[in-house]
Amino acid sequence: MIDIQEDLDLIRSRLADELKIAGRYGTGPWAMFKGVIAELARKGMRNRLLLIVCAFSLQNMSGAAAINYYSPTLFASLGIKDVALYTGIYGLVKAVASVIFYGLLIDLWGRRNPTIISSFMCSVCLWIVGSYVKIGHPASVIAAGKQLSPSTAAGGTAATAMIMIYSVFWSFGLNGIPWIVSAEIFPGSVRNFTGTFAALMQWLTQFIITKALPYIFNSFGYGTWYFFATWMLIATAWSFFFLPETKGKTLEDMDNIFGYKSQWSTESIESAREDEASGNVDKV
Repeated sequence: MIDIQEDLDLIRSRLADELKIAGRYGTGPWAMFKGVIAELARKGMRNRLLLIVCAFSLQNMSGAAAINYYSPTLFASLGIKDVALYTGIYGLVKAVASVIFYGLLIDLWGRRNPTIISSFMCSVCLWIVGSYVKIGHPASVIAAGKQLSPSTAAGGTAATAMIMIYSVFWSFGLNGIPWIVSAEIFPGSVRNFTGTFAALMQWLTQFIITKALPYIFNSFGYGTWYFFATWMLIATAWSFFFLPETKGKTLEDMDNIFGYKSQWSTESIESAREDEASGNVDKV
């Protein structure tokens, strides 16, 4: 019964906060929209939006989306002939690793440290793959109708293993952490809008990188792997210096982390109860 009452208090609190945000501009959806925009423009909210922009931009600069969309080209550059098989294995490994991490480990390991470790190890894997392509140039050998030397073939096997290891590490880092953090750092009163903004950033940056990848690959060649490896180093530094740990944090903790001074959040539950008593908030 206590848990039910707490849930009801949280719902009333959210409704009260939404009414207060919209109330400064009138009533209706347009007033709510203007109120949310004004709220997100405040200090302590702007840096949260910037965090989301960086998180989803780095997610798509990790190379994972590029491998998903252009796996035939990228796997062929490793000298792999059965591209469809290895593309399927890559997707399966990534899916299994994601289920294990987000189903069992996410609340044990947190958000920040897995992202740091994941980004760094993904970078290491991509540097190794790029170095193999640079030294062994297997794609050009196969295109010329020649057989790969034993050492080059062995290097291709190792590079393929690095891609699979990359998929495991990526699965518990920037694969899903940006979505979790974007849902945890914002108060419920603006979460409908910030969730939409997070989705917009994800699909916008993914669209840009997937459209640009053919040109990147044609221009950089083996350097494409170095390109994404460098971005993963940037992601490592970013997550170390700028990504806060959000596991187990309350919204008041988030306000303190991001330097936000709420106008009403500490009194929201009492206010919601008063609104309910006066008929301003419908009973739940």
